[in-house]
Amino acid sequence: MRHYEIMSNGCIPYFIDIESCPKLTMFNFPKDLCKSVIDDLKNFKAVDVYSKYADQFKLHFDNNNTTKALATYFINTLSQIKN
Repeated sequence: MRHYEIMSNGCIPYFIDIESCPKLTMFNFPKDLCKSVIDDLKNFKAVDVYSKYADQFKLHFDNNNTTKALATYFINTLSQIKN
């Protein structure tokens, strides 16, 4: 769960083999965004890549991984099952 802590602190998580991650593992993690970071690091300076992606990771965290966001997701999922 350190990847969520990394994002919440405004940093960019780096997973070398993120494309090998099963679909339902880390399902609420921006895997495509992480893939883009890895691709960009091959061509650009790390500081430029950080500037490009840091806000996107933080926004994703705030919208999807906070306690409030996860509680909302849980309630919405339960309400779909009920109906």
